[in-house]
Amino acid sequence: MKTRLLLLALSLCFVGLNNASAATHYSTEQYQQMFQTNNIAQQKKAIQSLYLSGINNPAIFDIISSKITSRLQQTGDKYQIDDTAWLIKALGYSGNEKYRQQLTDITEGDAPRKIRRYAEAALTDLNQFAIWNPILNDKAHYDAQLSQADNILANALRSDILELKRQAAKRIYNDGVYQPQLLALLNQQLLKPTLLGNNKLAIDTYAWMAKALGSASKPEYKATLQQITQGDAPKKLRKYVSKYLKQYY
Repeated sequence: MKTRLLLLALSLCFVGLNNASAATHYSTEQYQQMFQTNNIAQQKKAIQSLYLSGINNPAIFDIISSKITSRLQQTGDKYQIDDTAWLIKALGYSGNEKYRQQLTDITEGDAPRKIRRYAEAALTDLNQFAIWNPILNDKAHYDAQLSQADNILANALRSDILELKRQAAKRIYNDGVYQPQLLALLNQQLLKPTLLGNNKLAIDTYAWMAKALGSASKPEYKATLQQITQGDAPKKLRKYVSKYLKQYY
């Protein structure tokens, strides 16, 4: 039991709105197979990978939806409740309106409090990913030399949504995704920070982009970070970037 509790605590550290790692990608068929089994650990890994993937295929999420319905009809212990909560989280990542009623019914029903709380969060995610997924899947600027996953990150960086840009930068940093095209895009965004303002989200977003770029330790991008520290960017951002210059150069 102690081992199960430890694994549960560790797994929960890697999921949520702030999750920008776990960038494993699977095919539609692989997702279907994973969610049709009872391998909970495998399903949690799959759910992590759905975040910032742009995937909204009902062929995947209908299986998840059905599994949730089946589980809610059972009386489960705290582990089964946790497993169901993860599946509910996945529905939010679909951004698909067809699952709104199911999630709403869960929040208004008599399911355990944890499940209702996850359903509320999934409804928020549903709204967010309804906007994000089309941006991530937009093929107008896809680069044939990049993987699907890297093209998705590029789309996120090019977007006009601060949180989406921040999550992409986190993933680039956490997973060490130092594709030249992505680094060049980060550099471009930092040289022309059109969404930068003196607010927490904007500062944190551009700090993460600077950290992602700096962590690659490419000499050609040192000047960009120096320019930020010497310019009129918010003081907190300049402080962050000064730290990255010392750390990576």
